Formats: sequence, C-alpha cells, structure tokens
Amino acid sequence: MSKPLLAFTAFSSEEQRAVMTKIKLVARRQIKSMPAPDQQKEMDQEIASVAASATKGDKKGTPKKEPPKGDPFASEETLSKAILDYAALMPEEQTALVLQVKRAARLG
Repeated sequence: MSKPLLAFTAFSSEEQRAVMTKIKLVARRQIKSMPAPDQQKEMDQEIASVAASATKGDKKGTPKKEPPKGDPFASEETLSKAILDYAALMPEEQTALVLQVKRAARLG
C-alpha cells in the first residue's frame, strides 16, 4: 500500500502523510480485536501514539525523498486499486480515499 502511495506524485507531502497515517490506524484497528484483553490496552496506546505522531509533522533528520517520476494517471490507477484491495479499510473509507486520489490527480 505504501509503494503506490509514495509513487503518487499528485499528493503533497502533507496529504501523503495523512493518508499513510490513516492506513496505519485502520491496520491497527483491524488487528485490535485479535490480542488478548490485557494486550488490547497496549494496542489502544499504540493507536493513540500513531495518531499523535501524525500531528507532529516531519521527523527531524529524515531526508526528503524526491517523488518518483512517471505517468501520474498510471500511479492514480495503481493507488486507487491498492486502496480498493486493502481489506482493513471500510467501504466508505475506500470510497473517500479513492475520491481524494482522483481529485488530486485532476488538480495536480
């Protein structure tokens, strides 16, 4: 899921970060019910930590990556397909993210 997202150049770095955070949170939401009850508290703390780190912005010392070059419409389709194939996302989340991708591709 992250490779198509990183290859999609129509998103700003802030938009990429927001989508990546959403993906991380839904993945944790999906596995949250799997741990034993005492482990669920730790999972709640991890989810809160991921959400909090998203509001802090770039990590210091992390080099900026140059966006990959390529066909923006091909990367739009690849990312849209990855979103629709990602089982951790609820259907309404998939729809919202695909619309965000399509809008960015048309405006960018």
